[in-house]
Amino acid sequence: MKTNYHTHTDFCDGQASPEVMVQEAIKRNFAILGFSGHCCYPFAEDWHIQVSRLGEYMQEIRRLQETYKDSIEILLGFEADYLPPVTRPSHPWYKSQGLDYTIGSLHYVITPQGISTIDGPVEEVVKGIETLFSGNGRKFVENYYGLLREMIQEGGFDILGHLDCIRKRNALLHFFDESAPWYKAEIQETAKIIIQKGVIVEINTGGMFRKATQTPYPAFDILSLLCVRGVPVTVTSDTHSPQGLDFAFEETYRYAFQAGYRELVYLTREKGSVVQKFFPIELQQGLQF
Repeated sequence: MKTNYHTHTDFCDGQASPEVMVQEAIKRNFAILGFSGHCCYPFAEDWHIQVSRLGEYMQEIRRLQETYKDSIEILLGFEADYLPPVTRPSHPWYKSQGLDYTIGSLHYVITPQGISTIDGPVEEVVKGIETLFSGNGRKFVENYYGLLREMIQEGGFDILGHLDCIRKRNALLHFFDESAPWYKAEIQETAKIIIQKGVIVEINTGGMFRKATQTPYPAFDILSLLCVRGVPVTVTSDTHSPQGLDFAFEETYRYAFQAGYRELVYLTREKGSVVQKFFPIELQQGLQF
């Protein structure tokens, strides 16, 4: 069974229309495709869906749900940014829109002196570390995980987006040691909140598709910890193009299996509401990282 709940289109920073994405998903034998346009309501950067187009986006996804209902299940969602006090996934607007699900994601670190991207262009990440944290990479990372825990605690979303996206630029910049005890402590504290709130964690192949990471988010040791703690996971591509819809999915199923998982969660509509169900991981021979 193939599903993906992290899909971007040309309504935000994607490269194709929702309908083109649906048609490609059908060709690739997807059972369920969830749309999760970048949203920062009531604000928007150029890579978010503009506020004036939010209604159009939702109307189009609902049209596609009906048009293709005999070929694929389509779910309507957003990837909601956490950028307090401007916006957060728990903003009541999201709940009022009748969405099927929401992804909660953190793309910025925030300080009294300003904000910085954590996964944008390398030079912008460097500038953020230097100007907001006096070049201290550890403080940059600790700020990220502190905000991530705040977002999870506040809730308002179903799937936690790219948990350790903070490591996207670490392969080039080496601004922190992913094996350091303090970093592992940040992960442990974050896992506690994830368990308490009962959110789904995505295993996201987007960093690999963009050649920024060699493995999915989250890293293998984090995924293994989540498995031990009983956290449900789903494989997603965070795709911005039809070509990336199921990028490295077979390898990622094995990655999850090796971390201890034997089933993946999926969201589906049943009797007028969205419910969580599970399907077993089935492996193809020879595919791994």
